[in-house]
Parts: sequence; C-alpha cells; structure tokens
Amino acid sequence: LDETPMLGPDPQWIARAARPGLDEALENEALVARMATALGLPVAPTRLLGGALPLLLTQRPDCDSTSSSGRLHVEDFNQLSGLHPEQSFEREGGLSARDCANLIRRHSAAPALDLRVLLGWLVFAFHVGLGHAHARTLALRETPRGARLVICDGLLSTHVYPTLGERLAL
Repeated sequence: LDETPMLGPDPQWIARAARPGLDEALENEALVARMATALGLPVAPTRLLGGALPLLLTQRPDCDSTSSSGRLHVEDFNQLSGLHPEQSFEREGGLSARDCANLIRRHSAAPALDLRVLLGWLVFAFHVGLGHAHARTLALRETPRGARLVICDGLLSTHVYPTLGERLAL
C-alpha cells in the first residue's frame, strides 16, 4: 500500500475508487497486477493509495517517456477487429483466443514474442481467475520498433466474488 499523496491530477495515470459490493477489489487488482508484473507480463504499473478514499492508480497504456510527444498509439483488439465494445466476451460474439493470436500474427512487430505473452496471459488468467480478461484487455501499442502487445486492464480476480461469474471471457 502506497501512502504517498498525489499532488494534483496527472494525465499519465487513471484513478479508480473502490467498487460497491466488491470488498477489497482495489487490493485484489493491485495484487494481481503485481503478480503479473513479477511473471514478466506487460501490464501497466499500478499504485494503491490508502486513505479515507482508497484509490488504485494505473498508468495509461498510451503514455511513454521515450516518445517525443509522451503518447503512443494504442488499439485494443476489439478496435483492431472492428467490433463494438459490447462484443468483448467471446460468448457474446467477441474474439476467441485464436482470433487474438491471428491479430498478433498480422499486426505485431514481434509476433513470436507476443504470442508467447498471449499464451502466458491466458494461463495466468485461468489460474488467477480473471473472468473479465477479454479482447478489450489486450492491445497493441505502437513503439519505436513497431506494435507490441500490452495488457491494459481486467486484472480483477473475479472468482473470489460470488456475484461475478467464474466463466472466463476467452
């Protein structure tokens, strides 16, 4: 838990407050993000701020200090495939794991490395219970060396909440 106060709004971070009815969801997401980072998955850095209103800060996937503009182009897999945001889950007409792999093969600057990341992410999602790990969670971010896979969101272990489904999105 990081008790460091933020000094004003920072456009490089997205702040989220606790979710009603989901006890310790911010802590859950922070822990899962830490585990994903430890396993080498390309997830955004997060900070958990305590206090009267705890916040989870997640670095925006389009922010990068190495870019001249400070911003990088990012498209999630729904955008890449032309799907509506409501079609995130495979069972609702969204992408399958095979579809995601094909997008990586077609658009990634390093498809073999990014396919390995996709497989690692799928195994991680299964073991940790990321029921909302869907196509909008995955994105390709433009880097100086070309587009690379990043994991943008959806790091809540849903299996610990009886009100959320245990079925995986992909």
